[in-house]
Amino acid sequence: MKIKDLSIRNRLLITNMLMIIIPITIVVVFTSILMPAWVYFVKGMSPETRLTDYLGFISVYQLQRNVSALEKQIAVQATVNSIELTTSASETLPSNEKAKTKNLITEQALDICKGIDKTGAMLAVLLDNKSIYLTKGSTLSDISKIFAAVNQSSDIYKDSMINASHSGTVLTDVSKLSTGETLRIIVANPTMTGVVGGTDNGTSANLINYSNKMLEILFLIAIFAVLITNGLLAIISSKGIMEPLKKLRTATHEIRDGNLEFEIGYQSKNEIGQVCSDFDEMQRRLKQSVESQQRYEENRIEMIAGISHDLGTPLTSIKGYTSGLIDGIADTPEKRAHYLKTIYNTANDMDKLVSELSMSSKLDLNKLPFYFEKLDIAAFFEDCKEELETTLGRYNITTSVNYFCPSNTFVSIDTTQFRRAIMNIVDNSIKYKRTDITDSRVIINLSLEENKFLKIIVTDNGLGVPENEMEKIFYRFYRSDKARTNVSSGSGLGLAITRQIIERHNGKIWAQKSEIGGLAINILLPLIEKKGVEDE
Repeated sequence: MKIKDLSIRNRLLITNMLMIIIPITIVVVFTSILMPAWVYFVKGMSPETRLTDYLGFISVYQLQRNVSALEKQIAVQATVNSIELTTSASETLPSNEKAKTKNLITEQALDICKGIDKTGAMLAVLLDNKSIYLTKGSTLSDISKIFAAVNQSSDIYKDSMINASHSGTVLTDVSKLSTGETLRIIVANPTMTGVVGGTDNGTSANLINYSNKMLEILFLIAIFAVLITNGLLAIISSKGIMEPLKKLRTATHEIRDGNLEFEIGYQSKNEIGQVCSDFDEMQRRLKQSVESQQRYEENRIEMIAGISHDLGTPLTSIKGYTSGLIDGIADTPEKRAHYLKTIYNTANDMDKLVSELSMSSKLDLNKLPFYFEKLDIAAFFEDCKEELETTLGRYNITTSVNYFCPSNTFVSIDTTQFRRAIMNIVDNSIKYKRTDITDSRVIINLSLEENKFLKIIVTDNGLGVPENEMEKIFYRFYRSDKARTNVSSGSGLGLAITRQIIERHNGKIWAQKSEIGGLAINILLPLIEKKGVEDE
């Protein structure tokens, strides 16, 4: 997953975590590498010497803790042994004296002793100056030599003390047990030389001063690290947010100024990417809406022009024939009858045009009610067959209906409106009937498409329509011959109304070249199950 695909929530979460992790990392790096070097070099000492001092200080502290733990362990065991001796009356006094030193070095105390031995030290534990533990391979004489090198005195029986020099570190811990014996723990470590190596006797004070300075500097480093980290993360995060927002703002201004072709083109799976994607989708839909509105406006203007022409022509004819009657031009009964009949037929054509205009407007406004019913399509066409044959027979056009679909093929249709759609197609075939042939035909084929749709093809062998005008014939007032000489040639609304009716049936309609030379109108309707009725 790319960084820009991270959701804003996850990006903020990661940023907040980095604001903590990065400063801590920087402080650790400065502490472990840069700070010791700075302290050492400022004080004019080699890093090795200063580091050895510091680690030596820690080692002496650990040694003191171990010795104190050993002393407490032996003191507790001595008290336990004393109680056991007091309650035992059957043992003799010499045995009691012998038992006083018995088991003082328990397993826990032995573990502490071995731990001190592992540091390279020599350890001697004395009870009333008698040895009860001594580091393997060492002697009290060996310990005395180290004491002499460190203290300038070989006396290992002094009171409690600790001292160190370049020769090593020595420690003596003296205490009284509850039984009255003197416990003396003596440690001599020739390898622990760092606590005073290269420095004066003020090691502890120096370490405190260094620690205070280090804390001050670390505090400044922490503030600096937080500021730098927050600044960098803010720049990185804002870049991932501001860049698409800038594109979004630019796109908004472009669309505001009428440039509906502008797209943001920002690809990301986070919230901003989704907003940009939705904005591009809105831009495309807005563009389609504007183009649709423009087409609608063009159609409206064309429709007004068509209405003006298609009403103006018959009105002119009516006025002319009426004027002829008024002026006495029709001076015989036959002429007057012819004039009146022409006026009547023209008025009927105008009435039909107005009726189709009204229906088209109602379909546009979705104010024409449809009453759907489940119907066997074969039964519907059998019912329409007589009307089709009568209508087409007047123009010497033969008709046939062919069923290539199973019986009981059901669709949901409004019989009145669907019949109107079929008759409009038939009227179009009549209008474009060829006059140079004697076998004019209209063929209706019914079949299934993918077992989901009913396909109806109304085919004729008329004049046909050019390939580039197949879609346009479904526009209002469109005539392929562009002739508007009289209303009887058609209003130009029939196929437009047919398409609106088919679309209200959730169907599709399109035109293509007929196999027999004319035009084929294809209708696709969804099938329904044999049970149930769909109403709208």
